[in-house]
This record gives sequence, C-alpha cells and structure tokens, in this order.
Amino acid sequence: MTDTRRAVLWMVFIVSLLCLWQSWQHFNGHDSLLFGPAPINNMSVGQAPSASSGVPTVPSQGASAASPVASATAIGTVPNQTAATGGQNLQVATDFLTVDINSLGADVNRVELTKYRDQSDTKKNMVLLEKDAARTYVAQTGLAGGENFPNHNTLFTMTPGPAALAPGQDELDVTFTAESGGVKLVKTFVFHRGSYEIGLKQQVTNLSDHPVL
Repeated sequence: MTDTRRAVLWMVFIVSLLCLWQSWQHFNGHDSLLFGPAPINNMSVGQAPSASSGVPTVPSQGASAASPVASATAIGTVPNQTAATGGQNLQVATDFLTVDINSLGADVNRVELTKYRDQSDTKKNMVLLEKDAARTYVAQTGLAGGENFPNHNTLFTMTPGPAALAPGQDELDVTFTAESGGVKLVKTFVFHRGSYEIGLKQQVTNLSDHPVL
C-alpha cells in the first residue's frame, strides 16, 4: 500500500512539473511540448492596430472631421526620430504667456509664465516647457496610424496672421497646416486673455479617394 501511494505521489509530481514547463514555454513564445506551437502575436510594440481592432477611419472624398486618433501630451523626452528638415520657432504672446511653437510637428517647445517669477532665480519668469541643451520637455501632437500621416516629425506651414494678443482682443487663434500620406491635418492653437490655458483644435481631412486608418 505504501509503494502504491509513493507511486501516485511521484506521478502527481511529474505531471505538475510538465504543466509548469508547458506554461513556461508558452509564456516565452516557444513551441508547446503537449499542445503544438504557441500562438503568434502579429502586433508588435508600437504598431498601430488594424481596422478589425475598432480604430475609427477617416472618411474619403474630402470629408473632414476632428481626429479621434490625435492626441496632445506633454512629455519629458522626444522619441529617437529625426526629420529631414528642422523647423522654425514662432513666438506667441498673450497677457499671461509667451509660447514658442515650432513648425516641425507644430509642437509647443517653450511656455513662459509672464506673471510668475522663477523660484530659483527671481530675475527670470517661470518656464514650464522648454527645449534646450539641458532638457527637453515639450508638448507634441499628431496622428497615429498610417505610414506617413502628419505627426511630430512633419514640417507644418503657419497660416499668415497675428501672433500676439492685441489690446482689447480676448482670443487669438494660431493655425498650422500639413499634408502627408493623403491626409491633411490642421492644428489651431487657441489663446485667451487672462488665461494660462492653451486650447488645441485638430481637423483631419482625407485627401485620397479611399478610407484611411
């Protein structure tokens, strides 16, 4: 009886080891010893989802809409991608802010608060966003999806117009436009008198004759 129990325990132990080994192989993407090859995940890191994953499309025939896949995020580092041509800074001035917007990506590269002093150097105004040799902290926006859609590496063109809030003016719009990959992206930065908020409106237009992702 003792030998039978010992044999049963050994069998349970061996089966448990096989199950653990199977789980480990499956977790690391190796072929299973018991159930055949492990499933292959075709979605790589950073790859945009396919149409079947529910990502909305931009309609064709020139229809325009606010992009559901565009996002604006203040980030601490810039991705390791370089553009063929560097952009130029446009300085926007309001009663509360001095803002630099670079035509490369239409990114906000610098935000200075003109009503607040820097705590470490009271002779200077406080700077929230900045891109220089010491640090890179910018606000980037763009489109996710496609191979060549306008993004933070695309050179934008500014629509001619004022870049400073005039006396008695309560709102200032500054617009940048880029076309790439059959898609037109218009970014409009909105500034208000007496406010630190920077609004952003993005309009996406499909210039091709077919839907795009």
